[in-house]
Amino acid sequence: MIILFFVLMAAIPLCFIANNATQNGMIDQKSEKPDPYISYVAELCDEDYCDEALKAMAIIAKTNSRLNGKLRSKANNNFDLELYKRIKSLSAKENIIISIDNKQTEITVSKCSNGNTASSPDNKHLTAAASPWDCFSPSYSNDAKCVGVSADGIEYLCENGMSAEDALRWYLPNIEFITQK
Repeated sequence: MIILFFVLMAAIPLCFIANNATQNGMIDQKSEKPDPYISYVAELCDEDYCDEALKAMAIIAKTNSRLNGKLRSKANNNFDLELYKRIKSLSAKENIIISIDNKQTEITVSKCSNGNTASSPDNKHLTAAASPWDCFSPSYSNDAKCVGVSADGIEYLCENGMSAEDALRWYLPNIEFITQK
């Protein structure tokens, strides 16, 4: 009886650790292998992002994934599980990728800018765009340098009524949307 008591006492903390890992967004690799582009969006976005902003980020992730086969992601699966499921559900409906000048192009994304995104010699298709709403973001930094698209800026625009496509056009005015089959 005493041995059983000690075994149970040792097992209780392990149950809490396993439960916390699931609640904190860890995906059980045995039951579900995380989708790389959904993981990318989940790592970049917060759980309070609206659905339109998540759709916009999924469009970028699908474009980048299709273009080069992989995403620049931490791939640590350290994100909210409910957010992951939400993105997966939303992105299943979205079969859109981005094209610029009839070419698929990698779209650079940063969490937040310092109020203005920058152009880049490496990505000539990306132009500077005002992003003053980034100052409302908890990620805001005066020193931030954002090339391409501000994820928090997309969230702000979509939260205030823009569609995913219109918000993407704010940062990438020359884009075309291609519906995949």
